[in-house]
Amino acid sequence: MDKQEALEIQRRLYTRIKFRQAIYVDGKFHRFAYWGFVNEKSYYGPTTGNTITLWEAHDNSEQCTGEVSLNGELVFEGDILINFNITLEGSTLPKPFAVRYRQGQFVAEAKDGQIILAHLFKKCNVIGDIHSSPQYLTDEPFAIKERM
Repeated sequence: MDKQEALEIQRRLYTRIKFRQAIYVDGKFHRFAYWGFVNEKSYYGPTTGNTITLWEAHDNSEQCTGEVSLNGELVFEGDILINFNITLEGSTLPKPFAVRYRQGQFVAEAKDGQIILAHLFKKCNVIGDIHSSPQYLTDEPFAIKERM
């Protein structure tokens, strides 16, 4: 293994050990707090306080998959992806998929039950997340070009 390969393995390791925690204020999504390893020497813990314990913060956090989307964003649990370059069951019609951790692996799952495995996230765009953009997962049509 050469130095470049070792650096790539190290980069993937540290991107996978990142989390984001949805912060809600008065029942509405406010922002994400990111925690975990920010590099090989620095680690930040989750946001806690008077109303949330460390265990609650961990349980309500979403892990980075370590995959990068077509639009260059790290993909986290809870992200909503749109597939433009993947043919599923003979159809290339774009539809939203929510990233989940299921049976020991990251997948993106559509409302109709179709699944995209994590190695295909690079062929999808992140268009939002389940906290700030839940409208993408409803039955109503949505404008794909809003975030492109």
